[in-house]
Amino acid sequence: MGFALFSQLRLTRPNSDLTPLSLRKNFSWTLMGNAAYAASRWLVLVILAKLGSPEMVGEYALAVAISMPIFAFTDLNIWGVMVTDVKRSYDFGDYLGLNILTTSIGILVTLGIVAALGYGREKNLVIILITLDRVAVSISYIFYGLFQQHERMDFIATSMLIKSGLSLALISLLAYLTGNIIWICLGFVLSSVTAFFSYDFRKGFLFARVNSGGNPEVVKEPSAQISLQPRFMAAKLMKLAWLAFPLGCVFALLSLNYNIPRYFLERYQGARALGIFAAIYAPAFGGRFILTALGNAASRRLASYYNLGSKTAYPFLLVKLGGIGLLIGVAGIVITALAGKQILHILYRAEYAEYSRAFLLLMVATAIYYLAIFMSYGITAARQFWAQIPLFAFIGTVSATACYFMVPTRGVSGAAISEIITQVAAFAGSFIVIIYAIKSRTKNQTRLTS
Repeated sequence: MGFALFSQLRLTRPNSDLTPLSLRKNFSWTLMGNAAYAASRWLVLVILAKLGSPEMVGEYALAVAISMPIFAFTDLNIWGVMVTDVKRSYDFGDYLGLNILTTSIGILVTLGIVAALGYGREKNLVIILITLDRVAVSISYIFYGLFQQHERMDFIATSMLIKSGLSLALISLLAYLTGNIIWICLGFVLSSVTAFFSYDFRKGFLFARVNSGGNPEVVKEPSAQISLQPRFMAAKLMKLAWLAFPLGCVFALLSLNYNIPRYFLERYQGARALGIFAAIYAPAFGGRFILTALGNAASRRLASYYNLGSKTAYPFLLVKLGGIGLLIGVAGIVITALAGKQILHILYRAEYAEYSRAFLLLMVATAIYYLAIFMSYGITAARQFWAQIPLFAFIGTVSATACYFMVPTRGVSGAAISEIITQVAAFAGSFIVIIYAIKSRTKNQTRLTS
């Protein structure tokens, strides 16, 4: 019934809505949307810390830590696969159909984990609600891929702005009125679902005809039917799933590695310690989105330098980008060393300010991360996709080992030290892959010229 509704939608907006934006405008919209969305997620922690307790923050952080890696894998980064499908090998319905299937698997896996862990009623409901929010976000990503295919990043940014504003408004209201984490998490679900149906879904059918092989220049009739019906052709979905499988593994490992300290903290120190860690770590990543925008802007040039075979241009650009990241990271360390305690007190409450030393350690870890983040862009530019799976598996092993020895006895500070060790391992492993990529390219050029 619901799928039939998709196929009955009609193009009701003028064709000018399909006009691609310039690269500069798309970059500006992307930066604004990502910054707003990231800021809203951090402000949620601030609201929970101000109006609630560290335990409440910890319950929310645990729910995110459980659901995030599962859906990072089941999403298979279909958004990214859609964007690079320049030949339109798959229709929108194929991507949506695969997403519905994999998301359903993600829900079942999450429910199984909840049942196996045996948490109490409140924690279980929080995990389930965050999972439902993640489902709505996952389906939105398919529409985001459609928007990006046609270079309309303003649609994605506007969707993020709507979700950010709705979630902050609802969560602030529910936190103030109820002080209950379950109602607060319900606010996430309501905001994501509302944004999807009021904006993503409405904008999506503008591009469905184009994605199915049509030409945007000929979609002029207001009455032209636009189908967004998911397709479930087994052979085609299996082929698409296999194509996206390595990316799903990489994103799942990335998410898992990010959350490993949170698992150990909840297991050995409880929800309060996890809440403290999640809150004080959030400001440390403030510069990540600037660097991500910079990395995205430089990715194509990195790939060109690598493919052209220049012996200096590719590594020089990587060093230059890494230097910018390190500079921002060092600035963060200096600011934290001078005023870390005051910052935590202003952002949260006095009990968080007691962890200013752990905050400083996390800023050190973040500075190393800012240096290493561009290594990841270099690896992707060199198309070393499969190499990332053992790399992130190695990083995860280092993180789990460090947390095993540090967290049970040192708590939040131990998790911060583990993060430093993990980021050093990430930089070293990424550096080795980059060297391997450069040597492989040189060897191939030598073979071609001999």
